Amino acid sequence: MDGNYVKFYRGIKDWEWYRNLNTFKLFFHCIVQANWQEGKFEGETVGRGSFVSSYSRLAEETGLTYDEVRTAVKNLTKTKNLTVKRYPKYSVFTVVSYDDYQTIPSQAPDKAQLGPSQDPIDSQLIPSNKRKKEKQEGKKGRNIYSMDGALNDAICDFIEFRRQIKAPMTEKAVSLMVEKLNRLTPSHEEQIEILHQSILNDWKGVFPLKSLTEKLENSLLQDKPLNQFHNFDQRDTDYDALLAVEERKLSGRV
Repeated sequence: MDGNYVKFYRGIKDWEWYRNLNTFKLFFHCIVQANWQEGKFEGETVGRGSFVSSYSRLAEETGLTYDEVRTAVKNLTKTKNLTVKRYPKYSVFTVVSYDDYQTIPSQAPDKAQLGPSQDPIDSQLIPSNKRKKEKQEGKKGRNIYSMDGALNDAICDFIEFRRQIKAPMTEKAVSLMVEKLNRLTPSHEEQIEILHQSILNDWKGVFPLKSLTEKLENSLLQDKPLNQFHNFDQRDTDYDALLAVEERKLSGRV
Protein backbone atom coordinates (compact mmCIF):
# COMPACT_ATOMS: atom_id res chain seq x y z
CA MET A 1 0.00 0.00 0.00
CA ASP A 2 1.59 3.28 -1.12
CA GLY A 3 -1.29 5.59 -0.24
CA ASN A 4 -2.51 5.98 -3.82
CA TYR A 5 -5.81 4.13 -3.38
CA VAL A 6 -8.28 2.97 -0.75
CA LYS A 7 -10.43 -0.17 -0.45
CA PHE A 8 -14.06 -0.80 0.38
CA TYR A 9 -15.67 -4.23 0.67
CA ARG A 10 -19.18 -5.04 -0.50
CA GLY A 11 -20.21 -5.78 3.06
CA ILE A 12 -20.23 -2.05 3.76
CA LYS A 13 -23.77 -2.04 2.35
CA ASP A 14 -24.87 -3.53 5.66
CA TRP A 15 -23.28 -0.71 7.68
CA GLU A 16 -25.76 1.28 9.77
CA TRP A 17 -24.69 4.63 8.22
CA TYR A 18 -24.65 3.41 4.62
CA ARG A 19 -27.99 5.07 3.80
CA ASN A 20 -27.19 8.26 5.68
CA LEU A 21 -25.64 10.16 2.79
CA ASN A 22 -23.95 12.91 4.82
CA THR A 23 -22.43 10.52 7.36
CA PHE A 24 -21.29 8.05 4.71
CA LYS A 25 -19.82 10.83 2.58
CA LEU A 26 -17.86 12.26 5.50
CA PHE A 27 -16.61 8.82 6.54
CA PHE A 28 -15.42 8.08 3.01
CA HIS A 29 -13.72 11.49 2.91
CA CYS A 30 -11.96 10.79 6.23
CA ILE A 31 -10.57 7.51 4.90
CA VAL A 32 -9.32 9.26 1.76
CA GLN A 33 -7.78 12.10 3.80
CA ALA A 34 -6.15 9.93 6.48
CA ASN A 35 -2.38 9.50 6.52
CA TRP A 36 -1.33 6.11 5.20
CA GLN A 37 1.88 6.46 7.21
CA GLU A 38 2.85 8.35 10.36
CA GLY A 39 3.67 12.04 9.98
CA LYS A 40 4.33 15.23 11.97
CA PHE A 41 2.36 18.46 12.28
CA GLU A 42 3.55 21.42 14.36
CA GLY A 43 5.58 19.15 16.61
CA GLU A 44 2.77 16.64 17.13
CA THR A 45 2.83 13.09 15.78
CA VAL A 46 -0.10 12.37 13.48
CA GLY A 47 -0.38 8.62 13.19
CA ARG A 48 -1.40 6.36 10.37
CA GLY A 49 -5.14 6.61 9.89
CA SER A 50 -5.25 10.17 11.28
CA PHE A 51 -5.25 13.62 9.70
CA VAL A 52 -5.31 17.27 10.76
CA SER A 53 -8.40 19.28 9.86
CA SER A 54 -11.33 21.26 11.27
CA TYR A 55 -15.11 21.25 10.95
CA SER A 56 -14.97 24.28 8.67
CA ARG A 57 -12.35 22.73 6.38
CA LEU A 58 -14.26 19.44 6.18
CA ALA A 59 -17.38 21.37 5.22
CA GLU A 60 -15.48 23.15 2.45
CA GLU A 61 -13.89 19.93 1.17
CA THR A 62 -17.07 17.83 1.17
CA GLY A 63 -19.64 20.44 0.17
CA LEU A 64 -21.59 19.77 3.38
CA THR A 65 -22.66 22.55 5.71
CA TYR A 66 -20.91 23.10 9.03
CA ASP A 67 -23.88 21.65 10.95
CA GLU A 68 -24.06 18.63 8.63
CA VAL A 69 -20.37 17.92 9.26
CA ARG A 70 -20.85 18.27 13.02
CA THR A 71 -23.81 15.87 12.96
CA ALA A 72 -21.93 13.35 10.81
CA VAL A 73 -18.89 13.47 13.12
CA LYS A 74 -21.19 13.01 16.12
CA ASN A 75 -22.72 9.92 14.45
CA LEU A 76 -19.34 8.41 13.64
CA THR A 77 -17.87 9.05 17.09
CA LYS A 78 -20.99 7.60 18.70
CA THR A 79 -20.52 4.31 16.83
CA LYS A 80 -16.72 4.32 17.42
CA ASN A 81 -15.83 4.65 13.73
CA LEU A 82 -14.07 7.99 14.25
CA THR A 83 -12.32 9.82 17.09
CA VAL A 84 -11.55 13.52 17.35
CA LYS A 85 -8.78 15.05 19.45
CA ARG A 86 -8.98 18.83 19.71
CA TYR A 87 -6.12 21.30 19.96
CA PRO A 88 -6.40 25.11 20.28
CA LYS A 89 -6.00 25.75 16.54
CA TYR A 90 -6.95 22.44 14.90
CA SER A 91 -8.31 18.93 15.46
CA VAL A 92 -6.89 15.48 14.71
CA PHE A 93 -9.44 13.08 13.23
CA THR A 94 -8.70 9.35 13.38
CA VAL A 95 -10.43 6.54 11.50
CA VAL A 96 -10.65 3.83 14.17
CA SER A 97 -10.68 0.90 11.73
CA TYR A 98 -8.11 2.32 9.30
CA ASP A 99 -5.64 -0.57 9.61
CA ASP A 100 -8.41 -2.99 8.67
CA TYR A 101 -9.33 -0.92 5.62
CA GLN A 102 -5.81 -0.14 4.47
CA THR A 103 -3.85 -3.30 5.07
CA ILE A 104 -0.11 -3.20 4.54
CA PRO A 105 0.63 -5.56 1.57
CA SER A 106 3.07 -7.74 3.50
CA GLN A 107 0.44 -8.28 6.21
CA ALA A 108 -2.60 -8.66 3.97
CA PRO A 109 -4.11 -12.18 3.92
CA ASP A 110 -5.03 -13.74 0.62
CA LYS A 111 -8.69 -12.92 -0.10
CA ALA A 112 -9.25 -16.51 -1.19
CA GLN A 113 -8.13 -17.73 2.26
CA LEU A 114 -10.72 -15.68 4.10
CA GLY A 115 -13.71 -17.60 5.36
CA PRO A 116 -17.15 -16.06 5.98
CA SER A 117 -16.29 -15.24 9.59
CA GLN A 118 -13.14 -13.50 8.43
CA ASP A 119 -14.83 -11.00 6.11
CA PRO A 120 -12.89 -7.72 6.61
CA ILE A 121 -16.17 -5.83 7.06
CA ASP A 122 -16.54 -7.51 10.47
CA SER A 123 -13.37 -5.89 11.75
CA GLN A 124 -13.91 -2.66 9.85
CA LEU A 125 -17.25 -1.62 11.26
CA ILE A 126 -18.16 -4.05 14.05
CA PRO A 127 -15.53 -4.05 16.84
CA SER A 128 -14.66 -7.50 18.20
CA ASN A 129 -15.20 -8.29 21.88
CA LYS A 130 -11.48 -7.94 22.44
CA ARG A 131 -11.41 -4.52 20.81
CA LYS A 132 -14.43 -3.44 22.86
CA LYS A 133 -12.73 -4.59 26.05
CA GLU A 134 -9.53 -2.71 25.18
CA LYS A 135 -11.49 0.47 24.50
CA GLN A 136 -13.42 0.13 27.75
CA GLU A 137 -10.18 -0.34 29.69
CA GLY A 138 -8.69 2.69 27.95
CA LYS A 139 -11.72 4.76 28.94
CA LYS A 140 -11.81 3.45 32.50
CA GLY A 141 -12.53 6.21 34.98
CA ARG A 142 -14.04 8.55 32.39
CA ASN A 143 -17.63 9.55 33.13
CA ILE A 144 -20.12 10.74 30.55
CA TYR A 145 -21.02 14.41 30.93
CA SER A 146 -21.97 15.08 27.30
CA MET A 147 -23.11 12.98 24.35
CA ASP A 148 -20.67 14.98 22.22
CA GLY A 149 -17.51 12.89 22.48
CA ALA A 150 -15.15 15.82 21.90
CA LEU A 151 -16.90 17.97 24.51
CA ASN A 152 -16.95 15.09 27.00
CA ASP A 153 -13.20 14.62 26.52
CA ALA A 154 -12.65 18.35 27.13
CA ILE A 155 -14.70 18.24 30.35
CA CYS A 156 -12.75 15.19 31.54
CA ASP A 157 -9.48 16.95 30.69
CA PHE A 158 -10.54 19.96 32.77
CA ILE A 159 -11.49 17.71 35.70
CA GLU A 160 -8.06 16.04 35.44
CA PHE A 161 -6.42 19.48 35.28
CA ARG A 162 -8.19 20.47 38.50
CA ARG A 163 -7.02 17.27 40.13
CA GLN A 164 -3.42 17.93 39.12
CA ILE A 165 -3.44 21.45 40.63
CA LYS A 166 -4.73 19.99 43.92
CA ALA A 167 -8.24 21.41 43.47
CA PRO A 168 -10.37 18.33 42.68
CA MET A 169 -13.99 18.79 41.69
CA THR A 170 -17.00 17.07 43.25
CA GLU A 171 -19.75 15.69 41.03
CA LYS A 172 -21.92 18.63 42.09
CA ALA A 173 -19.19 21.08 41.07
CA VAL A 174 -18.88 19.40 37.68
CA SER A 175 -22.64 19.57 37.19
CA LEU A 176 -22.68 23.29 38.02
CA MET A 177 -19.76 23.90 35.65
CA VAL A 178 -21.57 22.14 32.79
CA GLU A 179 -24.67 24.25 33.48
CA LYS A 180 -22.53 27.40 33.35
CA LEU A 181 -20.99 26.32 30.04
CA ASN A 182 -24.48 25.95 28.59
CA ARG A 183 -25.39 29.43 29.81
CA LEU A 184 -22.23 30.95 28.33
CA THR A 185 -22.81 29.51 24.85
CA PRO A 186 -24.92 26.79 23.18
CA SER A 187 -22.04 25.97 20.80
CA HIS A 188 -20.15 22.80 21.75
CA GLU A 189 -17.08 24.03 19.89
CA GLU A 190 -17.03 27.26 21.91
CA GLN A 191 -17.59 25.32 25.14
CA ILE A 192 -14.53 23.22 24.29
CA GLU A 193 -12.51 26.38 23.60
CA ILE A 194 -13.66 27.83 26.94
CA LEU A 195 -12.41 24.71 28.77
CA HIS A 196 -9.10 24.82 26.88
CA GLN A 197 -8.79 28.52 27.72
CA SER A 198 -9.15 27.77 31.43
CA ILE A 199 -6.56 24.99 31.28
CA LEU A 200 -4.06 27.13 29.36
CA ASN A 201 -4.45 30.01 31.82
CA ASP A 202 -4.49 27.83 34.97
CA TRP A 203 -8.00 29.02 35.82
CA LYS A 204 -10.09 26.99 38.25
CA GLY A 205 -13.36 28.18 36.68
CA VAL A 206 -14.83 28.71 33.22
CA PHE A 207 -15.30 32.16 31.71
CA PRO A 208 -16.40 33.68 28.38
CA LEU A 209 -13.83 33.46 25.60
CA LYS A 210 -11.51 36.45 25.60
CA SER A 211 -12.05 37.05 21.90
CA LEU A 212 -15.84 37.17 22.32
CA THR A 213 -15.62 39.42 25.38
CA GLU A 214 -13.34 41.90 23.61
CA LYS A 215 -15.58 41.90 20.55
CA LEU A 216 -18.65 42.63 22.70
CA GLU A 217 -16.88 45.44 24.59
CA ASN A 218 -15.72 47.05 21.33
CA SER A 219 -19.23 46.79 19.94
CA LEU A 220 -20.70 48.52 23.01
CA LEU A 221 -18.13 51.31 22.80
CA GLN A 222 -18.88 51.88 19.12
CA ASP A 223 -22.61 52.16 19.88
CA LYS A 224 -22.04 55.06 22.31
CA PRO A 225 -21.60 58.45 20.55
CA LEU A 226 -18.80 60.60 22.00
CA ASN A 227 -18.43 64.39 21.67
CA GLN A 228 -15.50 65.85 19.78
CA PHE A 229 -13.67 67.10 22.87
CA HIS A 230 -13.74 64.39 25.51
CA ASN A 231 -14.52 60.72 25.88
CA PHE A 232 -17.80 61.46 27.66
CA ASP A 233 -21.23 60.23 26.60
CA GLN A 234 -22.90 62.69 24.23
CA ARG A 235 -25.86 64.53 25.86
CA ASP A 236 -28.99 65.66 24.02
CA THR A 237 -29.53 68.77 26.25
CA ASP A 238 -30.54 72.01 24.45
CA TYR A 239 -28.43 74.59 26.31
CA ASP A 240 -29.84 77.51 24.27
CA ALA A 241 -33.34 76.67 25.48
CA LEU A 242 -32.15 76.45 29.10
CA LEU A 243 -30.46 79.84 28.77
CA ALA A 244 -33.67 81.39 27.41
CA VAL A 245 -35.63 80.06 30.40
CA GLU A 246 -33.12 81.50 32.83
CA GLU A 247 -33.29 84.91 31.11
CA ARG A 248 -37.10 84.92 31.37
CA LYS A 249 -36.84 84.07 35.05
CA LEU A 250 -34.54 87.05 35.64
CA SER A 251 -36.89 89.39 33.75
CA GLY A 252 -39.86 88.21 35.83
CA ARG A 253 -41.70 86.61 32.95
CA VAL A 254 -41.57 83.11 34.41
